[in-house]
Amino acid sequence: MKNIYKIFVLLFVGYSISSCEPDAYEVPDIDLTPVYYLTETGNNTYKDLNIYKEKDLFIVWDKDGAVSVSNTQAYTDSSDTENYSVTFVVELDELDTINTIIDESTIEEVIAETSIVTDYHLTGLVAEDQGQLLIDETKTIIETKTTFITNEDGSITEDAEDPTTTEVETTTVVTGMLSNQEVYN
Repeated sequence: MKNIYKIFVLLFVGYSISSCEPDAYEVPDIDLTPVYYLTETGNNTYKDLNIYKEKDLFIVWDKDGAVSVSNTQAYTDSSDTENYSVTFVVELDELDTINTIIDESTIEEVIAETSIVTDYHLTGLVAEDQGQLLIDETKTIIETKTTFITNEDGSITEDAEDPTTTEVETTTVVTGMLSNQEVYN
């Protein structure tokens, strides 16, 4: 009787395990999207890059695996069978507010409006699978400083300084292996 019980349990377990698998998996309907893929750059900020050909999208992986995604503008692709030549622009606006307590009645507030316009130009030779990405960044920072003083009667006096504008331009060159690929997106 024990053997019949053991055989029954083994058959039940075998049936249970085999019935969990579907007969066929559905193939998802995901289209591949062509990209320019720049890798093996040796650059910590721009380790791997995907420049999308048919979408306004630019993806960067840094050396730690962090990903940044940007929308592109003014994309032009003049590549041919021998040369890569792609240009595009990424614009980013940031707003930061920093409040500093000077003493128990004084607070200093600095509002920094930052506008970053980055021009990218990708070039390379198709036969050599090598590419160079020239990155020209212009960062414009407008800072407005306001001091708030709480008076003895509880009223607040506001002293706003004229805004200051700072412009910083940087150029970065990233070289690496360049190829045409298709990715899921």
